[in-house]
Amino acid sequence: MIGLEQHLAIMADELLPVITRATALQLLNHTTQLMTSVILAKYANHQEPLLRLASASAASLVMANDRVDLLKPLLADKYKATRVAVEITMVSNEALLTGNELYIKAFIELTQSNELTSWRGEGHLNQGVVEMAKKQFIRSREKLSIAN
Repeated sequence: MIGLEQHLAIMADELLPVITRATALQLLNHTTQLMTSVILAKYANHQEPLLRLASASAASLVMANDRVDLLKPLLADKYKATRVAVEITMVSNEALLTGNELYIKAFIELTQSNELTSWRGEGHLNQGVVEMAKKQFIRSREKLSIAN
């Protein structure tokens, strides 16, 4: 495992392929438990889609209020994968985004993505994680009893 400084160096090295930099960004949670939004902001606003996508996942390391400010612009990202990744990271911050049309749209896209992949185990698992984050335990239990 590499340290935080090495991760940050890989992410910042523009001579490396974007996929390498995005992977380092995506794997930050294996190096640290907390990150500042200042460090992630340049990747959340980057022109490279892979870096924006990876920053959406890495933003789970940022304090909740800062996370909303950091990721809210990505709810309008050109790519659905990035919008869904933002929603996965921010689903437990719903109260901070109530009424935001882009948040609602991204949540619908996330739910549709989970339904689309429900033929594989992770689709149901991912939807369960979403429902747990939203504290919808009763609804999850009802779905389980229907499935059995």
